[in-house]
Amino acid sequence: MCFFVKKNFSPAFTYECYFLDDSFDKLYRAEERVQTIFKFFSLLALAANLIALLTVGYQSVKTALANPVQALKYE
Repeated sequence: MCFFVKKNFSPAFTYECYFLDDSFDKLYRAEERVQTIFKFFSLLALAANLIALLTVGYQSVKTALANPVQALKYE
């Protein structure tokens, strides 16, 4: 059996679930922690991909706008 408790009466906050059986409650809390860790690493992966995309894009634009005569002059 699960009890839903609403701490704050605002739509921004979700309901919390408490189980009467301790084993279900521990399992539920463990899954919540795994979900939090997964979200954290997903955001880190997105940030790393964004940094890589911005770096490659900047270098591509810089190379495209460079004067080819100046590049060949020093070879």
